[in-house]
Amino acid sequence: MEASRSLRASDEIAGEKATAPRVTLADLESKIVRTVFINAGAAARKMDIPTDAPGQDTLDLLTICIITMKNGFRQIGKAAPADPRNFDRRIGERYAYEDAFKGLWHLEGYLLCEKLATE
Repeated sequence: MEASRSLRASDEIAGEKATAPRVTLADLESKIVRTVFINAGAAARKMDIPTDAPGQDTLDLLTICIITMKNGFRQIGKAAPADPRNFDRRIGERYAYEDAFKGLWHLEGYLLCEKLATE
């Protein structure tokens, strides 16, 4: 999945001001080897987990994204609307992806700080 316009815009703005090493959107995207989306309700049914208990139907509104990196690390993101009437699979996937992606950005930033501290 491609990063959203807002992530791209943030990366461009940061790039215009940067004079030192930084983690870029392209850096992160180049390290992703797989992205998987899971609907929690569908997964629960497939595993024969009862979904007829009160509130269990809301599992159908939960989208989970798993991004796998080249080194095997996996980052998980999630998304669910506050109101079931707003559920849209594609939007849920976009938000779950961004949730996972932003977590990767923090981790890659940490790695860059470690690298810079040892130089």
